[in-house]
Amino acid sequence: MAIKQEISFILDGIEDQHKNIKVNTELYEAYQGNLACLVKSAMAASLSPATYSVAVERIAPINVLRKVVDKLSTIYQQNPVRTIDEGTEIDSELLKYYEDSFSINRVMNSANEFMVMSKASAVMPFIHRGVPRLRSLPANKFIVLSSDPIDPTFMTHFITIQGKCRDRDGNEAIKYNVWTDEEFLIINSKGEIQSDEMLALGNPDGINPFGKIPAVYINRSDDMLVPYVDSDMLQMTILIPLVLSDLNVGAMFTVWPIMWSRDVEVKDMVYSPKTLIQMFTDPTTNKTPELGTLEPKMDIPNQLSLLQSELGFWLNTKNIRAGAVGQLTVDNFSSGISKMIDEGDTVEERKRQIEIFKKAEADLWDLVINYMHRVWVQSGMMEQKQLFTPGVDVDTEFPVQLPMTTRGQVVTDLVAEVNAGFISRREAIKKLNPEFTDAQIDELILEIDTEAGQNTTVQIQQTQPDMTQPTQDNAQIQEQPGTYEQDPNPLE
Repeated sequence: MAIKQEISFILDGIEDQHKNIKVNTELYEAYQGNLACLVKSAMAASLSPATYSVAVERIAPINVLRKVVDKLSTIYQQNPVRTIDEGTEIDSELLKYYEDSFSINRVMNSANEFMVMSKASAVMPFIHRGVPRLRSLPANKFIVLSSDPIDPTFMTHFITIQGKCRDRDGNEAIKYNVWTDEEFLIINSKGEIQSDEMLALGNPDGINPFGKIPAVYINRSDDMLVPYVDSDMLQMTILIPLVLSDLNVGAMFTVWPIMWSRDVEVKDMVYSPKTLIQMFTDPTTNKTPELGTLEPKMDIPNQLSLLQSELGFWLNTKNIRAGAVGQLTVDNFSSGISKMIDEGDTVEERKRQIEIFKKAEADLWDLVINYMHRVWVQSGMMEQKQLFTPGVDVDTEFPVQLPMTTRGQVVTDLVAEVNAGFISRREAIKKLNPEFTDAQIDELILEIDTEAGQNTTVQIQQTQPDMTQPTQDNAQIQEQPGTYEQDPNPLE
């Protein structure tokens, strides 16, 4: 069915996902550093105007979201190895060209971060000034829909949110770019087709020249086209600075005791360290005047302990087995939280992400090689003129995800396995340097062997002369691999 006949279906789908877009937008804002505004909104909803005016000045915008996302999105920190399967040398050169022009590891790492944050992300190849580029999209920048009657998890529509525009009456609207495998259309939130913009792009008929949606959708869910929004990620991101801000406000009020008086009249009292308080007693009452203070108290250690427990439980739900940090106090709170996250073990989570991104990479290279590259070359949009061999595949291998340990410990373990005969030296080098290609490993082994051969040393050993042979020096020559011992004066 043509997109023009599906506009009502598209607008209904966009409306259904409005809540998801809102939450994902707030997550994106927090991740980009705009957390204080979200905390202010949460404060305004829970505090009276008078209290809010004081508390807003003591916000502690400690952003745990970025720390958690960075911890969970590490599969591109060691570059994966991509190779052409059953292709030619030209195919390998084209793959390297695309890897460089895409800045693929950086962009895919960004897509990994967005997926960790919102359970979904996307990447889109495009041409800019004759060079192919790749952009990553967070979940608040696009919408996916399915009209497939058999598999509702199969994406049939990919919609990018282009921002604000004006409808025909001059009212504010939202502009959307809608892609299917056959068509491309620009519409607004009122259902109006942006014909002028279609004409400006040279595509008034709305044809998709690639024959495939020019985007790769990365979805954490196996059984839902659009996963449930990660509202707990947003809630905990806001809760932590909110609780700390409450402690800041409470600490401020505990610094200043509340004064009270009984049976006394205080004139023109000014509260300062040098205040002289003048009290006047009614002589007719014969009561003793009193002036005292109330000192508010806060149980800050228990508040921090509660926050630590909640954060630890939450990290476990995110597959971060938090490290032990002991009791959090006011003095070690910041370093303790950082340590809790930094020392968390995420091996199982990374293994799951690798499976997701192996599929994403396969879909991306299929899109580029079999659909987009040929169109770009034939239309003259691309500087590179070589074509891929039809049907070639790209195999992407991610480094093996090992439990968190130091490189020194990994070396020690590998040496023990090699010495025991469980693995070869080549396999040990591959495990220690998973990003190396076979050629790089061969080069490293040759370099190691060459240096070992040059490590020949001459050790000179002088033995005590035998006193029974006054004119004869004892010389002992022993040959060992790489070591030679000889008389220091062989010519005497």
